[in-house]
Amino acid sequence: MEKVLTDGSWVASISAIEVNITSEYKPDLGWKVMCNWQTLDNDTLQSVRLYNNGQQFMIYRPEKHGHSRNEIFNTPEKKISVNCALTKDRGQEGFCNLLLEPYQPPTSNFIYSCEVSGERPMFRIGRKDVSVKILVPPSNAEIVTDEIREHHELPSRVMLNCSSTGLPAPNLEWTVNNDKQMLERLVAPQVTKVKIMDIFLPNFDPDGSIDISEWCQDISTAMNHYELKDYEVRMKVMSLL
Repeated sequence: MEKVLTDGSWVASISAIEVNITSEYKPDLGWKVMCNWQTLDNDTLQSVRLYNNGQQFMIYRPEKHGHSRNEIFNTPEKKISVNCALTKDRGQEGFCNLLLEPYQPPTSNFIYSCEVSGERPMFRIGRKDVSVKILVPPSNAEIVTDEIREHHELPSRVMLNCSSTGLPAPNLEWTVNNDKQMLERLVAPQVTKVKIMDIFLPNFDPDGSIDISEWCQDISTAMNHYELKDYEVRMKVMSLL
């Protein structure tokens, strides 16, 4: 903010340097951070400083770097490509664009700041921050169809593969004719109930080598393993005695 004299008193005016900074995600590229500024008509650009989470990593001075400056910074997490340029005489308008290309998915949000300073004697300063969130919008789902033929006949099975990318990883959900329950019925595993008549249980022989306790244990094991009903087991056992 800047103070001006009005009717014999000092009052605050609007910011002397207008700074705007925005960000957006570019598919297959990364995050783009865009900073632009506009100084007062009687001012001249002195410098633009760029910050990552409060740490300055680049300064652009027109008197040193000329009409523009392009740099690439490599960090363990990402590559930062910076393009700064003037669009009006004396640097009264210009921009600094950053392209953030992650080498691996980031684990937290990060804040980028753009600080613009005017020339002496006022050294007016404008600064804006933007929080770049790690959310990556999911890409359009892509479905690949693969027909599986057996013995050179008509396709007997069709395999569908659906894929999408994003951060966090997208949740994919299948439907058939916009009916999720229909799909669940189609893909649910078929459970075949074991019938009591299909299970072999030995007859009990009082004169045999297996006593009654061992025979009862075998019956209980079969009952639990095949999830037999108590009534079915009782009827089966009665026929074996």
